[in-house]
Amino acid sequence: MNAATAVRLRSVVPVAGAGEMAERLRVELERLGVAAEVRAGDGVALLSVWADLVVWCEQGPDGWRYRWWTGRLADHSGLYIYTRCPVQAVKTAAHRIAERYAELRHLPSPRALAAGTCDENGECGDG
Repeated sequence: MNAATAVRLRSVVPVAGAGEMAERLRVELERLGVAAEVRAGDGVALLSVWADLVVWCEQGPDGWRYRWWTGRLADHSGLYIYTRCPVQAVKTAAHRIAERYAELRHLPSPRALAAGTCDENGECGDG
């Protein structure tokens, strides 16, 4: 095996499976007081954190990463804007995801919005 092949193999073959990398993130999130549930299969894993906050653990063009929606849409296309963090930076990813979780906890729930139970101040009932 030459050096170029070794570099290519390192970037394609993960040290651990997607499920294990997702579990590492789940443990870090738990340390920050954020509960998440891991589902893994077919080379990808998902962490369900909160409504509109699902984290993908996947192979990207630059290696394994965590990826989640920022809550923003692109101005011109209306497409969702995602952010990412390499799996090697699991603590950084956990802190960023915990910040997004905190933002979402202060927004009305999708159920309350759909039920129309929010008042003019953004306060919502149980819906």
